[in-house]
Amino acid sequence: MLSFLSNTRVYVAVGQTDLRKSFDTLAEAVRSSLQLDPLSGHLLLIDGMRASGRSEQSSR
Repeated sequence: MLSFLSNTRVYVAVGQTDLRKSFDTLAEAVRSSLQLDPLSGHLLLIDGMRASGRSEQSSR
C-alpha cells in the first residue's frame, strides 16, 4: 500500500509519450507541457506508447 501526504497531487498526461527517452528528456517534457517541476513530489502519470511496428496480436 502506498501512502502520500495530504497535499500530494496526481497529474495525468493525456496522449502518447515515448518512454524510451532519457529521464532528462521526459522531465523537460513535464516542464514544458504541464508547466510542473518533475521533482516536486507530486505524482505524474504518463501514458507510454507501443513500439512502432508491433501489432496488437504479436504482443499477446
